[in-house]
Amino acid sequence: MPSFATKFRLAGNNQEIDPSEIAKKLRQDMIASLSLPNPVDNLDKLIQKSIPLQEMFSLNFRDKFGYTLLGNAVKLFALPVIQYLVLKRQFIIKEELIIAVDVDYRAAIEFFLSVDPELVDRPVLTGTVYRPGLSPVMVAALRENETMLKFLFSRGAQHLDIPNYDPREPRNIIRFDAICQTLLALSNPMYLCIMNEDPIMVAFKISERCQQISSSLTVAATDMQIVKESCEKFAAEFISNIATFDELMLVMNQMTTLDHNIVAPGEPWERLKYAISNKHTEFVANGSIQKLMKKKFYEGPIALQDFESSNIAKKAAYLLVLVLLTPAWIFFYLFVPATTSPTAVLESFSVMVAVFSTSLSM
Repeated sequence: MPSFATKFRLAGNNQEIDPSEIAKKLRQDMIASLSLPNPVDNLDKLIQKSIPLQEMFSLNFRDKFGYTLLGNAVKLFALPVIQYLVLKRQFIIKEELIIAVDVDYRAAIEFFLSVDPELVDRPVLTGTVYRPGLSPVMVAALRENETMLKFLFSRGAQHLDIPNYDPREPRNIIRFDAICQTLLALSNPMYLCIMNEDPIMVAFKISERCQQISSSLTVAATDMQIVKESCEKFAAEFISNIATFDELMLVMNQMTTLDHNIVAPGEPWERLKYAISNKHTEFVANGSIQKLMKKKFYEGPIALQDFESSNIAKKAAYLLVLVLLTPAWIFFYLFVPATTSPTAVLESFSVMVAVFSTSLSM
């Protein structure tokens, strides 16, 4: 029986051609045809030529950069080719929606989601040009594309949640990389501000998760530390950009009940208490925060609305705390000015004193 290669000969002679070389040339021509006039017609003719190769040729091939034929069509904003490949050639959609989000190609995204609406939340698998675990929402967040994020949410995409992490589970590099990518997307200032009801607490929770991962997974320690510091910086800058004292009071006393990233309802002053307990020094040392706490402290008994109706034991305990702590507080107030320096340990301590002394009035 003659070999498969004998079916392919140069015109006019008996020289055999290796079918793999023919397939290689067809793949190159298909990629090139996408940039020519009438790309659908040219591509259709090339596909017809590939039929005799049978199992030696697949339309799901990747070019030298790792992109599929459909992926190249998306990068070139060639919607007719995209529709032709998916509808007529039953091309399998893999990471092409992610590519469309990456290059901000709205028409291609609309088409892909009309074919399969579940693609809007489908993460990238292995063997693609993107890191496994990336989802369309994550890519839009990492690209700081607010318009694209809102568009994806309008098409049914789910908000990102802080991923769970159990240090006892087996080491799975792909899973941990997906966790790191999710935290990186979540920590983007644009995503924190627009997609969360309580960006400060979400930033703190992300920082906490990053610390947990970096403490038990050495390979991710550096990346997680960067994300952690970014979240803490965001929280401090968020407070610094609040214009008025009343707005600051509103933010610090905001009750969080609906945010998908915060499981339990918030409490008054929860953000400051959380920052102190988790040693977020830059946030605690923020000048606006310290002025707020000094004001709260100086109000003292006035802030205790039920002071007159309180029992004797509560009144005595409250006044005793004020008497014992006032000298130390005055000392720090006189000699340690409010500062935004993250190294202001004394100021952080003074704020803790204020929080403790005013806790009876909360």
